[in-house]
Amino acid sequence: MSTPFSLRLLLGLSLAFTSLYGQTHHIVGMAGARNVFRGSTIYVMLDHHWYDFTPIAPIQGSSRILAPGHKFTENSKVRIHSLGGSAPSIINPFRTYEVCDVEPNAFQVVPDSSSSCKDSYLRVQFTDSGSGAVKAGRDLGMHKSVYLSDNIEGVPPGVTVEAYCGNSPCPRSPKYPTYYYSYRGNSNFKFVIRASKAAPLGKVTLRLSLRIDDEAPIPPVEFTFNIREHQPAAEARTFVASTPQHPPPIPNLAKWETTMKTLAAKWCPPGLPVPTMSYGVESQVWYYDGAKVYFDIAEYTKDIRWKDCSAGLAKQYRAYVMKSNGAIPAWRAFAHGLRRTEALIGDPDGLALSALALNGKWRSQISVLTTEIRETAYYLMTVAEYERRTGIRLDALQRNADLLMGMFDQLFVSRTGASHQIWMDGLAARALIEYHSLTKDPRALTFVKLAADWIWSNGRVPGSAGLMTNAEPLGPDCDWGCQKPSTDLVQLVAPMFAWLYWQTGESVYQERGDVLFSEAVNTNISYSGKIFSQNYTWSVDYVRWRSLPPGSRVEP
Repeated sequence: MSTPFSLRLLLGLSLAFTSLYGQTHHIVGMAGARNVFRGSTIYVMLDHHWYDFTPIAPIQGSSRILAPGHKFTENSKVRIHSLGGSAPSIINPFRTYEVCDVEPNAFQVVPDSSSSCKDSYLRVQFTDSGSGAVKAGRDLGMHKSVYLSDNIEGVPPGVTVEAYCGNSPCPRSPKYPTYYYSYRGNSNFKFVIRASKAAPLGKVTLRLSLRIDDEAPIPPVEFTFNIREHQPAAEARTFVASTPQHPPPIPNLAKWETTMKTLAAKWCPPGLPVPTMSYGVESQVWYYDGAKVYFDIAEYTKDIRWKDCSAGLAKQYRAYVMKSNGAIPAWRAFAHGLRRTEALIGDPDGLALSALALNGKWRSQISVLTTEIRETAYYLMTVAEYERRTGIRLDALQRNADLLMGMFDQLFVSRTGASHQIWMDGLAARALIEYHSLTKDPRALTFVKLAADWIWSNGRVPGSAGLMTNAEPLGPDCDWGCQKPSTDLVQLVAPMFAWLYWQTGESVYQERGDVLFSEAVNTNISYSGKIFSQNYTWSVDYVRWRSLPPGSRVEP
């Protein structure tokens, strides 16, 4: 049974409720990976904000909150806490919610999203009302200046801890020379923790000292993590003589091929002009990298007509990227199609791909929270494609890989992640696999294997095809899609199983992958161009890896 997120915070983090300023509270907590292998890096974050709290009363079995005399407006962003009590079981105290349906003495909340107030199925249904003084607070950001002492206690030999403010090293405080300075309006403190190959194994507890403006220092915040020895030989098994040289047939492969050609023609009929795309409409076939999808279909079927669709979609997508010089939303960064179609669209210098890699909004992000796993994965894939295109390795390649492995640690090892959608696990695994292809970092195999094992054991709905949208039960970690099946997202996950089979030779990954692949092929995906691309953007790699003799190209 999953431990509630609020309890995991108290068990795994140091959570401090500090000075009161009238009704304004300063709340501090720590988030990030809990395990670091010798010779590698993890990232953690000290989360602190001020909240202007209003007493509320969530109504059990309802989506409404009583709040007499509140001052919230439609689309206000709030967090909900219980000071001196327990939060309602549906509420994650470190998650932001959006206020909807405002009345003088009541309102509703939904998970934060630019359009979530319009989506009734996202509205939080309270399973209980908690206990004690429950309050909703508007995030006031950095209400006052905060200082972090440079004397971080508990750092063992062989370990370094570097403080970042936002995405850059913290400046020194002119007022307090032994403190770093997080000025009002800046991002939270983040820490880069590097363990050398000689770092001592075992548990480490860091003590971080803070102070606020001219006030006395507040109680130290503690963060505990483990230093471990990585043993890749235990993850990549030795091949045995009984390993088949030729894998068994892929179930439902013929149907996968037929569906691919039928729906490809539906969304881009061969011989006709390529449909005009709108890049504010994510239900269209361009989303999930339609240019790559059609290029893959052309190569798989050896029918060059599909390259006309690939080129037409790539030209439109390139224009969209170049209009903002690559600074598009991170979840729309599709680098593979741009690289594959350079010759087709007359972009021999790869300017659009370079713009995504060098100017993308995620380039300098240090994203610790699992809520940003999708964006981190897409940017890692972007810089991997940039390296394949140019031979130039950007620092962001290693940083984003370390961040994703830290997120997998939160999701599958320490179980402290604040958000968990299984299809995003698939995107992250895909990014780590691409990172592995460039670096052969054995940790990538370790973490992809962790993800696959956990998803198979915990992410399937008994008696139902497909995978859960969100594997967490209804509660602080999930307020919609909780343990509900989704079959049209399976092909974003299944290929990691084929890759593990190819890498390790363990037949269990072939068997499990085939179950997922076959279930996905039986799903109706004809209703949306996006869903078609979603199912074929990575599944061609399932077929490729699954068809290779296991271990045929594994590096020593």
